[in-house]
Amino acid sequence: MVKVAGYSPIKEFYSPDYTLNNTTTGTDARITLLWLPYIFTDAANRKVPVTFYNNDFTKKMRIVLEGINEDGKMIRIEKIIE
Repeated sequence: MVKVAGYSPIKEFYSPDYTLNNTTTGTDARITLLWLPYIFTDAANRKVPVTFYNNDFTKKMRIVLEGINEDGKMIRIEKIIE
């Protein structure tokens, strides 16, 4: 009998809320700034506002959007913002 590693447990994505007064004073060294696995759009709601806080060292960001269009085809858009 052999034990085969499967999927790891689900981790909750950490995103600090800097609007609160009791935030920690350490360095924010996150590499992934935002993870939103479920963004739904339709003909009436084609724009979705996205708000997030940057880390303490990033000067340019790579934005990666992946999803499935109405035809069931996978799409990927990648942009670098400086």
